[in-house]
Amino acid sequence: MTEKLPSADKLVKNYETLISTALNEIPSDYFKVPIIHEGNPEIEDNIRERVFCYEFYSCLRQLIKESDLDLAKEIIFIHGELPKQKYRSLPDIIPDFLIHKPYRKQSEKDHLNLVSIEVKGNLKEHGIFKDFKSLSLMTKNGYCLGIFILFSKSYQELKDHWNNTKAKMKPCDFNLYMDLYAQEHTKIKILVKESSESQLMEKTLGEFLKDVDDAIKSKAVSSQSKPLKAIEPTNPTADRKSLAVRVSRTIGNRQSAFESRQQKLAKYKKQKGIVDEAVEDKD
Repeated sequence: MTEKLPSADKLVKNYETLISTALNEIPSDYFKVPIIHEGNPEIEDNIRERVFCYEFYSCLRQLIKESDLDLAKEIIFIHGELPKQKYRSLPDIIPDFLIHKPYRKQSEKDHLNLVSIEVKGNLKEHGIFKDFKSLSLMTKNGYCLGIFILFSKSYQELKDHWNNTKAKMKPCDFNLYMDLYAQEHTKIKILVKESSESQLMEKTLGEFLKDVDDAIKSKAVSSQSKPLKAIEPTNPTADRKSLAVRVSRTIGNRQSAFESRQQKLAKYKKQKGIVDEAVEDKD
């Protein structure tokens, strides 16, 4: 009797657990790589996605090897950066990792598309929108689950980056992305691992978008509910005295300036021997 694979849902659940476990086993030096530049004695920590991905792949493969997925080990593959643009008319998509049973023959029907994975360590403008777009297209075209892995950044940084990027986008472009994500809220998972010591944060795309909206609403309510600064009552008598002092100072300053100009003019005329002509009175 031929042994059968577990159902796709069960396999996805197993691999999802192994992916989370693998992320928790990655040492700190793979989150930020210590680098010493020539002439600079200080060690600089750099985020290197490829370095992190290699270690993640190594940990995941070891966990699969130790798991009870006996038959799956032989026919389910983890492929890195496999181009998918020729698959079902998909655009130029190259996921960081695919967990699947690929076709072996042109006529084969029992392939399994399980998990598509994107990994990010640096938050670049439009980067996460494009990654969620890729994952959405993969799940729309047969993959059971899309996973977005963010390392060396916090969940709060992810939310802030989303809002900052959204603010720079045209509304029509943002709506196109949101329309694409609309049916995939539960099929895309977000895993955030800030450091080797931090707790792994797990959210669905739908939960993440709700958290972002709630944060925006909370900020708006907070700004509206700030108490207005109390206006101190005025004292008319004190105000009039203050105004009189200011006016007196202004007049005094102008008088001093006029007298100073007159003295300079008299000194100049004396040096040049200029004599003012007498003005005769006319009866």
